[in-house]
Amino acid sequence: MSSSTWSRDTKICLPYPYLTRYRLHPSRNAHDNEAFQLSKEEDFAGDASLPVELHDDSITFTEPKSNDVSRANINPKRSFQHYPTSVCTWQYTENITINHIWLVIYMIFTTKPDLEAFQLKLMGPGGDSIAEDLRQTMLAITSNGDSVIFRNAFWQGCASPLINHSIWTPIGKRPLPYLNYVTTSTPTIRRTHPLRPPNPAPGSVVYSRYIPTLDKTFSLLVLDHQEPTHVEFYHYTKKSSSTHAELYGDSLEEDYEYLRRQSEDPHKMTLLGQFDGTLFGYFEVFWAKEDSLGVVTDAGDFDRGFSGSVGYSAFKSRRWLQVCWSSLLHYMFLDDPRTEDTLGEGSMGHELLGDTSFEILQDEVVELPDRQITLTRCSREVFFGLCPFDGHIERTPLQVISHL
Repeated sequence: MSSSTWSRDTKICLPYPYLTRYRLHPSRNAHDNEAFQLSKEEDFAGDASLPVELHDDSITFTEPKSNDVSRANINPKRSFQHYPTSVCTWQYTENITINHIWLVIYMIFTTKPDLEAFQLKLMGPGGDSIAEDLRQTMLAITSNGDSVIFRNAFWQGCASPLINHSIWTPIGKRPLPYLNYVTTSTPTIRRTHPLRPPNPAPGSVVYSRYIPTLDKTFSLLVLDHQEPTHVEFYHYTKKSSSTHAELYGDSLEEDYEYLRRQSEDPHKMTLLGQFDGTLFGYFEVFWAKEDSLGVVTDAGDFDRGFSGSVGYSAFKSRRWLQVCWSSLLHYMFLDDPRTEDTLGEGSMGHELLGDTSFEILQDEVVELPDRQITLTRCSREVFFGLCPFDGHIERTPLQVISHL
């Protein structure tokens, strides 16, 4: 077999609540020694089954391979030919759908996070129809008969097998409603903004993603202020934080009351972060326009803000924090496709973000009514241009934007 970065240990896992695990292995076809197949590990499964089938034993695919074409020699009619090519093949069945091909694409982008795009050749019955489905769902464009699959479209949920929402946000969204504007009025804030949808139920998981470099699943769940373990974890996290310790109460009773008030605030959602069920961080996600941030900075109708702290020192290293903040931003952009910017409150900020921001966040100092903070801003365009999920980014935002 030719040299490859994939191995028998390469695997992927579906997000919560499915958690189905697939392992990569060389194709059983003796005539195709460069192809791979996915096998489902039956011992690994979650609390639910997908409504559609993703796996078929007949599908083989090659690792994306460079076409060895310099940009100077690119044919203008084939402007995407410098992207590597993967060949996906199946035989003797017409039951293959876009969902089966989505799993192959998921495998490729999850294990190759630096891959900006690749050409996908579909070689099997119904391949042309699937290519058209990829184009219609905006995951791909067609170039000279081949599908060109883009990373930024994939991570924004295009062609999701769940149809009406991305697979990383397990709570399905209804179609976007008409806009009804209301006014929030407090002693320090008076803002007109869209009426916000109700928050998910306490204890529900709102985001989940498998992290191959850690072999763990990161998830965000809604804090339940009536669950003692959640209140106790918040109390511990606040006490261990260099930025939150002085902000709120000293006792569990005071912390319970604070969390109860947050649960009743329609513009805010309190979340707990966990890796494979182990809690590690507390986060607040809010609509920025009717927040105090919206008074002092330019916030759009659907822009989101966030703050938070990581509780355990074991999770404060660079690789854990990188996964944490990139996943938090990913969730906010997926939760509402109208969100164009996310705003991070820097008073907690560089404890959570540390040196993991890779220059994709723009900093500015702003004065809030009660304190001064460093505001970090990240746009949808830059975030999905980089897709900084693995902690290894070689390009700057300017380089990314030049490709868009």
